[in-house]
Amino acid sequence: MTSGRGLVLPLILIWLVGCAAPNRVSNSVPARLISHNSDANSIYLVRHGWHSGLIIRRSDISSADLPEVSALGDANFVEFGWGDAAYLKSRFPNPIVLANAACLPSRSGIHVAGFQQRPEKFFADSQIIEIKMSSQQIGQLCQFIGD
Repeated sequence: MTSGRGLVLPLILIWLVGCAAPNRVSNSVPARLISHNSDANSIYLVRHGWHSGLIIRRSDISSADLPEVSALGDANFVEFGWGDAAYLKSRFPNPIVLANAACLPSRSGIHVAGFQQRPEKFFADSQIIEIKMSSQQIGQLCQFIGD
């Protein structure tokens, strides 16, 4: 019976080539998805390379749905991200933590961060999509995140 050691190097090379491949996602994503609802507010999707985040104006978040938001001080916007729990908890992720996050099934976690500036200024180098939603829809989204 042969060991799996002979497969390790080819698998690492395939993974590295995949990571180094050029981004094939189109940059022609519409800047805004417009709701014709007069009660529409904005949420934002932001792309950070391998990660994505969901940004909601803090004033649109009920503390009953997401009490954690009260710990964010005077932030005007809140970003929710998700990913590998070990990576999110790591102060200084090393290559092993990164490889485990990318390649192995593991527990996930939610990253919550607040900031003051408008999303397009705070994440000036990221792709951002603005989506219009009603207050009720944003409330349902916050309830879903809180659950």
